[in-house]
Amino acid sequence: MAEKTHERHEGLLGATFADGGVGSCYANGKVLVVRIGPLDLAPEDFQVRPDAEVTGWVMSCSCGWRGEQWVRATDQADQDLRLRRVYSPYSSPPLEAIDEPAGGQYSDHIKPFRDALLAG
Repeated sequence: MAEKTHERHEGLLGATFADGGVGSCYANGKVLVVRIGPLDLAPEDFQVRPDAEVTGWVMSCSCGWRGEQWVRATDQADQDLRLRRVYSPYSSPPLEAIDEPAGGQYSDHIKPFRDALLAG
């Protein structure tokens, strides 16, 4: 796995897996895993996993920060957005339900860095 040598901030709303993996691309019933826990994987270490293994979604940052986990409900009747349980028949996140709150967390995370850049 590639260690971070400098701090950068790039957000990702990605699929999560039971072992802490985070995926960024969805195609043909598979998800490309680019991060395990706080560490970015080197391209040669990327993993392809079945989308049935997606446990939820999280907004994360390349610096290692993670927002609150959204759990993937397996049945629409189990969805409860107040508890961050959201149903999706697909591995990709249901943006209409979680994009705004997850994006708001990320915006709060990068605000000090953005403000410092703008201040000069």
